[in-house]
Amino acid sequence: MGALREENRVEDIVNSFIMEWRTPIYKDKVLILVEGKSDKCFYYKFFNSETSEIRNSQGCRKLKEIHERLLCCHSIKNITIRDSDFERLNGTLLSINGFFYTDAHDYEMMCLRDEQTRKELIENLVTINYSEEVFENIFEELKCISYFKWYNYTKHLSYNFDSFSVTSFEKDQLNDFDFIHGEIHPKSRKAKVVTKTILNKFKTDHNTCDPYELTCGHDFIKRLCFYLKKEHRIQKKENDIKDIMRPCFRMDSFKRTELYHSICAWSNKYSLNILRS
Repeated sequence: MGALREENRVEDIVNSFIMEWRTPIYKDKVLILVEGKSDKCFYYKFFNSETSEIRNSQGCRKLKEIHERLLCCHSIKNITIRDSDFERLNGTLLSINGFFYTDAHDYEMMCLRDEQTRKELIENLVTINYSEEVFENIFEELKCISYFKWYNYTKHLSYNFDSFSVTSFEKDQLNDFDFIHGEIHPKSRKAKVVTKTILNKFKTDHNTCDPYELTCGHDFIKRLCFYLKKEHRIQKKENDIKDIMRPCFRMDSFKRTELYHSICAWSNKYSLNILRS
């Protein structure tokens, strides 16, 4: 029943785009499909508004299905940008015309991977000199939960991390698998239970992975909020940090990403001027 609802939702979203792109305002524009409202707020400044229009998937996670349906609709030129999540680490990036991934786990981590963006963000948040140590410490504190999420994602398990807040616990608790496991719950009683031994084996087998690919941007920014409150008595929420970070990642930063060059190559192939200079 759930699968049918998702299928119907994909159909509804595609049909709404088709109807919208039949109007004179949009019929000659390229549809840029992103995941959510936050992604739209981030990507809009990189695209030419005269030749393209950014839309989000309205919370639907079936980006691939929506994209492939749109590819069959010859009246719409479209590209899709989605978070890499753990796909690059798993070597499972899809190769579909016009379907692109962030350089890191998500757009937040793609921003933070850029050194100039990191420096500007910290300078705008606190009156201290930038230190790479802050980022290294946060990565280390989130390592256990990040590997747990990767394993859960890769093995298609049913652990639900939604209620687990990385801002509520000290670093020792975040590095304690038994503690984390006790705070989260599989959605189904029939779900396979992950043990410390299983996760440690997975971590050992993948111990050289890129932390910007491993770590979820939401977790990192929330943990940065924890650090600001604890060390500098600065109260910031995740969205506050994002609002400060997005302007720090400018067009020159975007041009250094693989995502930019992939979109540029696609745009040149179809003689479509969708990226801002």
